[in-house]
Amino acid sequence: MIAAPVDIGDCFKVIPEMFNIVDRFQCPGIVLCDLLLSEGRLSVDPKDLDFAPPIDRGELITSGNGASSGFASNGGYKRYLITKSGISPRAIPGVPGHTTRLVLTNTTKTAY
Repeated sequence: MIAAPVDIGDCFKVIPEMFNIVDRFQCPGIVLCDLLLSEGRLSVDPKDLDFAPPIDRGELITSGNGASSGFASNGGYKRYLITKSGISPRAIPGVPGHTTRLVLTNTTKTAY
């Protein structure tokens, strides 16, 4: 997913939308910004900003048995589960019974 804000006000709107889209569809996201926007001295009226944007990050596994709010499970976590939407639910870090892996990019080791 690639997004390019057109002005400073759009920057405030694109980022929360981008987080929702890339988390929901579990894909990478890139926000393209040019030098004029990043170093510009423009202001935005605070009334035009939404300081509590809606958060909708897709289906999450929230319990230790692999069940989520809309998926029945037999207790096993299937990362690539075939669903009606075509997008498998994600396990979030800290859910009991699920292993969260962190891959360190500056070394060749994997932390568990």
